Amino acid sequence: RKIDRKKERNKEIRKERKTTRKRERKERKTKRRRERSAMTIENIPTATGQYIPGKDNKDYLMAKRALTAVNFFVESSRLEHYTAVYLINILNWKPSNFGIVSLLMNTVMVIFQTPAGDLLDKLKNGKRTITGLAIIIAAVTTVMVVWTSNFWAILVGKIIEGMSSTIFLPALMSLLLGISRSDVEVPSFIATTEVSNKIGSFLLVSACGCVSYFAYPNIEAMFYLLGACGLAAAFFTFIIPESSIDHKRARQLDESGGDKEIDLSVKLGEDEAKKEEDDEAS
Repeated sequence: RKIDRKKERNKEIRKERKTTRKRERKERKTKRRRERSAMTIENIPTATGQYIPGKDNKDYLMAKRALTAVNFFVESSRLEHYTAVYLINILNWKPSNFGIVSLLMNTVMVIFQTPAGDLLDKLKNGKRTITGLAIIIAAVTTVMVVWTSNFWAILVGKIIEGMSSTIFLPALMSLLLGISRSDVEVPSFIATTEVSNKIGSFLLVSACGCVSYFAYPNIEAMFYLLGACGLAAAFFTFIIPESSIDHKRARQLDESGGDKEIDLSVKLGEDEAKKEEDDEAS
């Protein structure tokens, strides 16, 4: 009987501990939910860590949403294979001619990549304008295969498209760093924009596939769709408030103007260690 009573008492103790852990876990979740809901426009921290209500924080929220929309509409892979099929099968181009166009465009992208990055790094402002213009140019050169079949015109257009693509892809990352208020925020913001980009790319490719399937061989609407998405991305780029972009942070500079080193692994490791300590304490 003593053994049975002891077993029952231990069983009750384990049950109480389990109930206590569940209650504490639920309280922590409720607390975190309240903290997230309390992050209103009036108390979002700025880049300096201070809480300044008003226009700046409204611009910050608008900038994050606009940049997420830009990544949704911009097509980073350029869908070059659609252009190849259209030029070779529909316009009866020689495969070697398109090979020359593709070779020169990608060569220009490789050569122009370093100067483009250096240009964006030296710009103290105007990143939003350059990004929007580069997206518009890429959209126009994407659609131009519908307007002309001339080899030289398309060759020049695709070279210009390669240069503009080399500019706006790193420029979007620069804008992301400039909009972010803290180093810890950067990974989650990158994840949000990347998910938005992949969802947009999936829907765009699916729409192009439907156009190709149902409208073949009259598939010009596919290129107009790509161009329209590019114009939408440019529109959302231009509505990013200039006041929400910290150009020093975008250039990875500290307050003195020197290079700033960001060790995200240390910060994330500290957060994970803190969570583990909370779990162990519970």
